[in-house]
Amino acid sequence: MKKEFLILILISIITCDLFSQVIIKKESYVILSFERQQKGMDKEYYYWIVLIDSLKGNLNFEVFPICLSTNLNYNLKRCANADSISFWDNFIDNPKSYIGKIDSIPILDSFFSITENKKIKLKTISIKWKKEKNRRNETVDIYATPVIGGLCKAFGEYSFGESGFIEFCGNTFLPTSEITFIEDFWETINGRIIKYADYSIVDFTKYTPSIYQDRKRVQVVAK
Repeated sequence: MKKEFLILILISIITCDLFSQVIIKKESYVILSFERQQKGMDKEYYYWIVLIDSLKGNLNFEVFPICLSTNLNYNLKRCANADSISFWDNFIDNPKSYIGKIDSIPILDSFFSITENKKIKLKTISIKWKKEKNRRNETVDIYATPVIGGLCKAFGEYSFGESGFIEFCGNTFLPTSEITFIEDFWETINGRIIKYADYSIVDFTKYTPSIYQDRKRVQVVAK
Protein backbone atom coordinates (compact mmCIF):
# COMPACT_ATOMS: atom_id res chain seq x y z
CA MET A 1 0.00 0.00 0.00
CA LYS A 2 1.43 3.34 -1.01
CA LYS A 3 2.01 5.86 1.73
CA GLU A 4 0.29 9.16 1.03
CA PHE A 5 1.92 12.37 2.13
CA LEU A 6 -0.09 15.31 3.37
CA ILE A 7 1.69 18.23 1.82
CA LEU A 8 1.10 21.85 2.63
CA ILE A 9 0.89 23.90 -0.54
CA LEU A 10 1.78 27.51 -0.06
CA ILE A 11 0.04 30.10 -2.21
CA SER A 12 1.68 33.50 -2.37
CA ILE A 13 -0.40 36.44 -1.17
CA ILE A 14 0.78 39.51 -3.02
CA THR A 15 -0.30 43.06 -2.34
CA CYS A 16 -1.32 45.32 -5.19
CA ASP A 17 1.43 47.88 -4.71
CA LEU A 18 4.06 45.51 -6.09
CA PHE A 19 5.58 46.13 -9.52
CA SER A 20 6.24 43.60 -12.25
CA GLN A 21 9.72 42.14 -12.72
CA VAL A 22 10.54 40.59 -16.08
CA ILE A 23 11.64 36.98 -15.73
CA ILE A 24 11.71 35.04 -18.98
CA LYS A 25 13.45 31.67 -18.94
CA LYS A 26 13.12 28.02 -19.80
CA GLU A 27 11.74 26.07 -16.86
CA SER A 28 10.82 22.56 -15.84
CA TYR A 29 7.38 22.73 -14.29
CA VAL A 30 4.28 20.71 -13.53
CA ILE A 31 0.95 21.79 -14.99
CA LEU A 32 -1.94 21.26 -12.58
CA SER A 33 -5.27 20.99 -14.40
CA PHE A 34 -8.43 21.55 -12.37
CA GLU A 35 -11.49 20.37 -14.30
CA ARG A 36 -14.58 21.55 -12.48
CA GLN A 37 -18.03 20.15 -13.21
CA GLN A 38 -21.16 21.49 -11.55
CA LYS A 39 -24.41 19.64 -12.05
CA GLY A 40 -26.24 21.00 -15.09
CA MET A 41 -23.34 23.28 -16.09
CA ASP A 42 -20.55 23.14 -18.68
CA LYS A 43 -17.19 21.88 -17.48
CA GLU A 44 -14.69 24.59 -16.51
CA TYR A 45 -10.91 24.30 -16.93
CA TYR A 46 -8.31 26.01 -14.74
CA TYR A 47 -4.53 25.72 -14.93
CA TRP A 48 -1.84 26.31 -12.30
CA ILE A 49 1.84 25.41 -12.26
CA VAL A 50 4.54 24.23 -9.85
CA LEU A 51 8.16 25.07 -10.66
CA ILE A 52 10.08 21.82 -10.24
CA ASP A 53 13.25 23.58 -9.05
CA SER A 54 11.24 24.98 -6.15
CA LEU A 55 10.40 21.50 -4.85
CA LYS A 56 13.89 20.19 -4.02
CA GLY A 57 12.35 17.21 -2.28
CA ASN A 58 10.55 19.46 0.21
CA LEU A 59 7.02 18.88 1.41
CA ASN A 60 6.13 22.58 1.13
CA PHE A 61 5.79 24.22 -2.26
CA GLU A 62 4.06 27.09 -4.05
CA VAL A 63 1.59 26.97 -6.89
CA PHE A 64 1.05 29.80 -9.38
CA PRO A 65 -1.64 30.54 -11.96
CA ILE A 66 -0.76 30.38 -15.65
CA CYS A 67 -2.73 32.69 -17.92
CA LEU A 68 -3.96 31.08 -21.15
CA SER A 69 -6.08 32.95 -23.66
CA THR A 70 -6.38 33.82 -27.33
CA ASN A 71 -4.87 37.19 -26.39
CA LEU A 72 -1.59 35.49 -25.44
CA ASN A 73 0.66 37.28 -27.97
CA TYR A 74 -0.50 40.68 -26.73
CA ASN A 75 0.11 39.71 -23.12
CA LEU A 76 3.56 38.29 -23.91
CA LYS A 77 4.60 41.66 -25.32
CA ARG A 78 3.34 43.38 -22.17
CA CYS A 79 5.12 40.84 -19.98
CA ALA A 80 8.43 41.35 -21.82
CA ASN A 81 8.10 45.10 -21.19
CA ALA A 82 7.32 44.60 -17.48
CA ASP A 83 3.75 45.79 -18.00
CA SER A 84 0.83 44.21 -16.17
CA ILE A 85 -1.07 41.73 -18.31
CA SER A 86 -4.56 42.39 -19.62
CA PHE A 87 -7.54 40.31 -18.50
CA TRP A 88 -9.74 41.76 -21.24
CA ASP A 89 -9.25 38.81 -23.50
CA ASN A 90 -10.89 35.56 -24.50
CA PHE A 91 -10.33 32.72 -22.09
CA ILE A 92 -10.55 29.32 -23.75
CA ASP A 93 -13.65 27.53 -22.51
CA ASN A 94 -12.82 24.07 -23.81
CA PRO A 95 -9.18 23.18 -24.60
CA LYS A 96 -10.21 20.00 -26.43
CA SER A 97 -12.11 22.02 -29.01
CA TYR A 98 -9.18 24.45 -29.40
CA ILE A 99 -6.54 21.88 -30.36
CA GLY A 100 -5.82 21.85 -34.09
CA LYS A 101 -7.93 24.88 -35.00
CA ILE A 102 -6.72 26.71 -38.11
CA ASP A 103 -6.32 29.98 -36.20
CA SER A 104 -4.88 28.43 -33.04
CA ILE A 105 -1.73 29.85 -31.46
CA PRO A 106 1.11 27.24 -31.67
CA ILE A 107 2.15 27.80 -28.04
CA LEU A 108 -1.38 27.14 -26.80
CA ASP A 109 -1.92 24.27 -29.21
CA SER A 110 1.19 22.57 -27.83
CA PHE A 111 0.15 23.30 -24.24
CA PHE A 112 -3.33 21.83 -24.56
CA SER A 113 -2.26 18.89 -26.74
CA ILE A 114 0.35 17.69 -24.25
CA THR A 115 -1.79 18.26 -21.17
CA GLU A 116 -4.67 16.32 -22.74
CA ASN A 117 -2.51 13.42 -23.93
CA LYS A 118 0.06 13.14 -21.14
CA LYS A 119 -1.74 14.17 -17.96
CA ILE A 120 -2.29 11.73 -15.11
CA LYS A 121 -5.15 11.93 -12.66
CA LEU A 122 -4.17 12.84 -9.12
CA LYS A 123 -7.46 13.11 -7.32
CA THR A 124 -11.19 13.77 -7.53
CA ILE A 125 -12.82 16.12 -5.04
CA SER A 126 -16.61 15.91 -4.70
CA ILE A 127 -18.90 18.32 -2.88
CA LYS A 128 -22.44 17.13 -2.29
CA TRP A 129 -25.14 19.02 -0.46
CA LYS A 130 -27.73 17.12 1.56
CA LYS A 131 -29.48 19.79 3.61
CA GLU A 132 -28.87 22.79 1.35
CA LYS A 133 -30.83 21.62 -1.67
CA ASN A 134 -30.54 25.00 -3.37
CA ARG A 135 -26.83 24.43 -4.11
CA ARG A 136 -25.30 22.52 -7.01
CA ASN A 137 -23.19 19.44 -6.42
CA GLU A 138 -19.65 19.84 -7.70
CA THR A 139 -16.87 17.51 -8.84
CA VAL A 140 -13.29 18.62 -9.46
CA ASP A 141 -10.87 16.28 -11.24
CA ILE A 142 -7.22 17.22 -10.68
CA TYR A 143 -4.53 16.22 -13.19
CA ALA A 144 -0.79 16.83 -13.49
CA THR A 145 1.58 17.03 -16.46
CA PRO A 146 5.38 17.56 -16.06
CA VAL A 147 6.85 19.63 -18.90
CA ILE A 148 9.73 21.83 -20.02
CA GLY A 149 9.08 25.17 -21.71
CA GLY A 150 9.61 28.91 -21.65
CA LEU A 151 7.79 31.04 -19.06
CA CYS A 152 7.38 34.75 -18.46
CA LYS A 153 6.51 35.91 -14.96
CA ALA A 154 3.99 38.74 -15.07
CA PHE A 155 1.93 40.90 -12.75
CA GLY A 156 -1.80 41.12 -13.26
CA GLU A 157 -4.62 43.11 -11.70
CA TYR A 158 -8.28 42.91 -12.56
CA SER A 159 -10.82 45.43 -11.25
CA PHE A 160 -14.55 44.92 -11.56
CA GLY A 161 -16.79 47.61 -13.03
CA GLU A 162 -16.87 51.28 -12.16
CA SER A 163 -16.49 50.52 -8.47
CA GLY A 164 -12.88 49.50 -9.06
CA PHE A 165 -13.25 46.50 -6.77
CA ILE A 166 -10.10 44.39 -7.19
CA GLU A 167 -10.96 40.75 -7.86
CA PHE A 168 -7.43 39.57 -8.47
CA CYS A 169 -4.02 41.07 -7.92
CA GLY A 170 -0.79 39.13 -8.06
CA ASN A 171 1.86 37.29 -10.04
CA THR A 172 1.01 34.87 -12.80
CA PHE A 173 2.94 33.08 -15.55
CA LEU A 174 2.54 32.98 -19.32
CA PRO A 175 3.97 30.29 -21.63
CA THR A 176 6.53 31.71 -24.07
CA SER A 177 7.26 28.59 -26.11
CA GLU A 178 5.90 25.19 -27.04
CA ILE A 179 6.39 22.58 -24.34
CA THR A 180 7.85 19.08 -24.16
CA PHE A 181 6.85 16.28 -21.80
CA ILE A 182 9.26 15.07 -19.09
CA GLU A 183 9.18 11.30 -19.48
CA ASP A 184 10.84 10.13 -16.25
CA PHE A 185 9.42 12.69 -13.81
CA TRP A 186 7.03 10.33 -12.02
CA GLU A 187 9.92 8.08 -10.99
CA THR A 188 11.57 10.88 -8.98
CA ILE A 189 11.05 12.08 -5.40
CA ASN A 190 9.53 15.29 -6.73
CA GLY A 191 7.14 13.24 -8.83
CA ARG A 192 5.92 11.40 -5.75
CA ILE A 193 5.48 14.70 -3.88
CA ILE A 194 3.30 16.08 -6.67
CA LYS A 195 1.35 12.85 -6.94
CA TYR A 196 0.35 12.62 -3.29
CA ALA A 197 -0.10 16.29 -2.38
CA ASP A 198 -3.33 17.65 -0.92
CA TYR A 199 -4.76 20.12 -3.45
CA SER A 200 -8.09 20.68 -1.71
CA ILE A 201 -6.86 24.00 -0.28
CA VAL A 202 -6.04 25.53 -3.69
CA ASP A 203 -8.56 28.21 -4.66
CA PHE A 204 -8.08 27.47 -8.32
CA THR A 205 -10.74 29.96 -9.55
CA LYS A 206 -8.99 32.83 -7.81
CA TYR A 207 -7.18 34.47 -10.73
CA THR A 208 -9.93 34.25 -13.35
CA PRO A 209 -12.22 37.32 -13.51
CA SER A 210 -15.83 36.60 -12.62
CA ILE A 211 -17.01 37.67 -16.07
CA TYR A 212 -15.40 34.47 -17.37
CA GLN A 213 -16.53 32.07 -14.65
CA ASP A 214 -18.60 31.71 -11.51
CA ARG A 215 -16.33 32.74 -8.64
CA LYS A 216 -18.43 30.78 -6.15
CA ARG A 217 -16.96 27.33 -5.71
CA VAL A 218 -20.44 25.90 -5.35
CA GLN A 219 -23.10 27.77 -7.26
CA VAL A 220 -26.53 28.51 -5.84
CA VAL A 221 -29.31 27.10 -7.99
CA ALA A 222 -31.66 29.79 -9.26
CA LYS A 223 -35.15 29.45 -7.78
